[in-house]
Amino acid sequence: MDVDSTFEIVGEFGPYQKRIYFLLCLMPFMTSFHTLLSSFILATPDHRCALPNWPNDTYKIQSEAHREDVNRSIPLSSEDGYLYDGCTIYSNTSKHINCDKWVYAKTVFESTFTSEYQMHSVYSIIE
Repeated sequence: MDVDSTFEIVGEFGPYQKRIYFLLCLMPFMTSFHTLLSSFILATPDHRCALPNWPNDTYKIQSEAHREDVNRSIPLSSEDGYLYDGCTIYSNTSKHINCDKWVYAKTVFESTFTSEYQMHSVYSIIE
């Protein structure tokens, strides 16, 4: 039995087959949203510890005095050497302590699950 004889028995590709085909294609399209959702919601934006003496601190440098405080208070990341460390802040001038408040870059995402619940640091998840 070949394909042509099967179509003679079953019928041609009519409106019913088109509806079934559309519904079958719709299901994988909808489930792909669940797969791709984590790429956008769980993204971790660039972040650093918030400065305690700046109540309206943002990730973006606000002034030269702000830049000096950030450079004095937050160590550079050992991985990159040009990004600020996201989990520690200087206590005095040399002792690192874990921070309890963060500021985030809003260049790509305004808000993510990671930034809302502060789940970017191993220390914040454990505590």
